[in-house]
Amino acid sequence: MSVAGMVTPCRTETFQNLQLNAGAFLVDFDYSTYPDATSLRTALATALQNDEYVLGATRGGGSFVVTADTREPDVDGKRYSFRGGRFVDSVDAYLTGTLVEIRPSMLAKVMATGDVSNSGQKTTLTMHTAIKDEDYIDSLIWVGDMSDGGLILIDLKNALNTNGVTLTFTDKGEGTIPFEFHAHQDAVEDYDNAPFTVNFLDAVATPGISIYPKTNELKVGSTLTLTKTVSPDSATVTYSSDATAKATVTSGGVVSGVAVGTATITASITVGGSTYSDSVFVRVVSA
Repeated sequence: MSVAGMVTPCRTETFQNLQLNAGAFLVDFDYSTYPDATSLRTALATALQNDEYVLGATRGGGSFVVTADTREPDVDGKRYSFRGGRFVDSVDAYLTGTLVEIRPSMLAKVMATGDVSNSGQKTTLTMHTAIKDEDYIDSLIWVGDMSDGGLILIDLKNALNTNGVTLTFTDKGEGTIPFEFHAHQDAVEDYDNAPFTVNFLDAVATPGISIYPKTNELKVGSTLTLTKTVSPDSATVTYSSDATAKATVTSGGVVSGVAVGTATITASITVGGSTYSDSVFVRVVSA
C-alpha cells in the first residue's frame, strides 16, 4: 500500500489482525469442543471464575518460541546452497512467562518433578530426582485476544519446565518465578509434526437482522426494495406482510402496493433454534 509516497503494509485490515494483551496460561484445559472464540470465551470465564486449569497470574506477558536445528550436508561438487538442500534435525517449542501468583500446585509444576503433600493446615513440596511420565503436562495452553474479537490459542504438548526454579523476592515488591516450558513428542517414533499447535478461533457475531427504511410510502401498483443487514450472512431471510390485501412482499424483500391502507412487513431469520426479526411500516396511497 502506498500513501502520500510512503510504501507501507499498514491497511485497514491490519487493525483486525493484532494480538492484544497478555493472555492466560492453562493446564490440561480441553478446548476441543469449543468451535469458535465466543463459546471458548464463555468456557474460559467459567474456568477462571472456578479457579480451574489456571497456571497462575503472570507479569510482563510471556513468549512463544520455536527453534529449528537444521543442517545442510557438505557434499563434493556442491558449490552453493539451493532450495531443497537443507534438512531439519529437530524442532523445539517453548512457552515462557513470569508467575506472580505462587501456589503449591503451580510451584510443583514449575519444579517439573515436584510432589505436594498435605497435613492439616500445612502443605509441603518435595522434588523427586527422576522424571516420571506424570510429571509432563499433557497440554499447556496459552490463550490470547485478537483485535477482531477472536482468540489465538497455543497448545504445547507434553510440556515440562526445563529452566529450573528461581523465586525472586524483593522489598516493597512481589515474589516472581520465571518459567520456560518445553514441548516434547509423545514417543521417539513421532517425526512428522512438532509437538505444538497454534489455533485461531474466530468470533461469532450475535445473530440478528435489520431492514430499512423503517417508514415507507408506496403508491398502489408500485414497488420498493427493502435493504437488509443480516448476521450471520448465511442465514435465510423470510419476509411476510400482516396485510397482504394492502401490500405484499417477495422472498427477495420487494414490496408491492396493492390497495390504499397500511401494512407491516417483517423479516425473520432462525439461528440455532432461535428466531430473530425486524419490521418496517408501509403506507400505500392512491396512484
